[in-house]
Amino acid sequence: VSLLRTYARWQIAFECEHLRRVADRMYQTRSQFDVESSVSALYSLGLLMQRNSVRSSREEHWQAVARAAHSLCQPVWREAIAGDLELPTLLKAVEACVTLRADSDALLAAITSVVVRRREELDYPTAASLLDFLSAMGVPPDDDVVLALQMVTRRQSSVGPNRDLEGGSAPLP
Repeated sequence: VSLLRTYARWQIAFECEHLRRVADRMYQTRSQFDVESSVSALYSLGLLMQRNSVRSSREEHWQAVARAAHSLCQPVWREAIAGDLELPTLLKAVEACVTLRADSDALLAAITSVVVRRREELDYPTAASLLDFLSAMGVPPDDDVVLALQMVTRRQSSVGPNRDLEGGSAPLP
């Protein structure tokens, strides 16, 4: 995991065939990953695949990383559904899975659960990012979770930094 992070952070080239092998190894050792290390590894793998896919990726590479992402994210989605996952961690996991072409019903259920349970905690950037990811996943614009996130973004964008909820000016500190 730390090697993936280092390569992703420093934008070091990593052949897609090697990334496929890494993904296969991650899949084989999936029981050794906790939620945080799963998200971190998949996020880094997503950055590397995205960066290197232009040069030399084949469908088998994407299938391998998607399989690893599906398996490593199952505990992540369970934790999100239970309400125990921090929002920044959820965003990284969703971004990684969308990038790695590993979107699933479990991912959609996790996002839906977070929106239902923690809607008041969602800020504009988080809601907007989730909307972008849902769009990339092909979730219809009239889906309930999309509509709920749109309400959050409208509510947040209408309440500027110096506006109260009624739309009037709030006193500056």
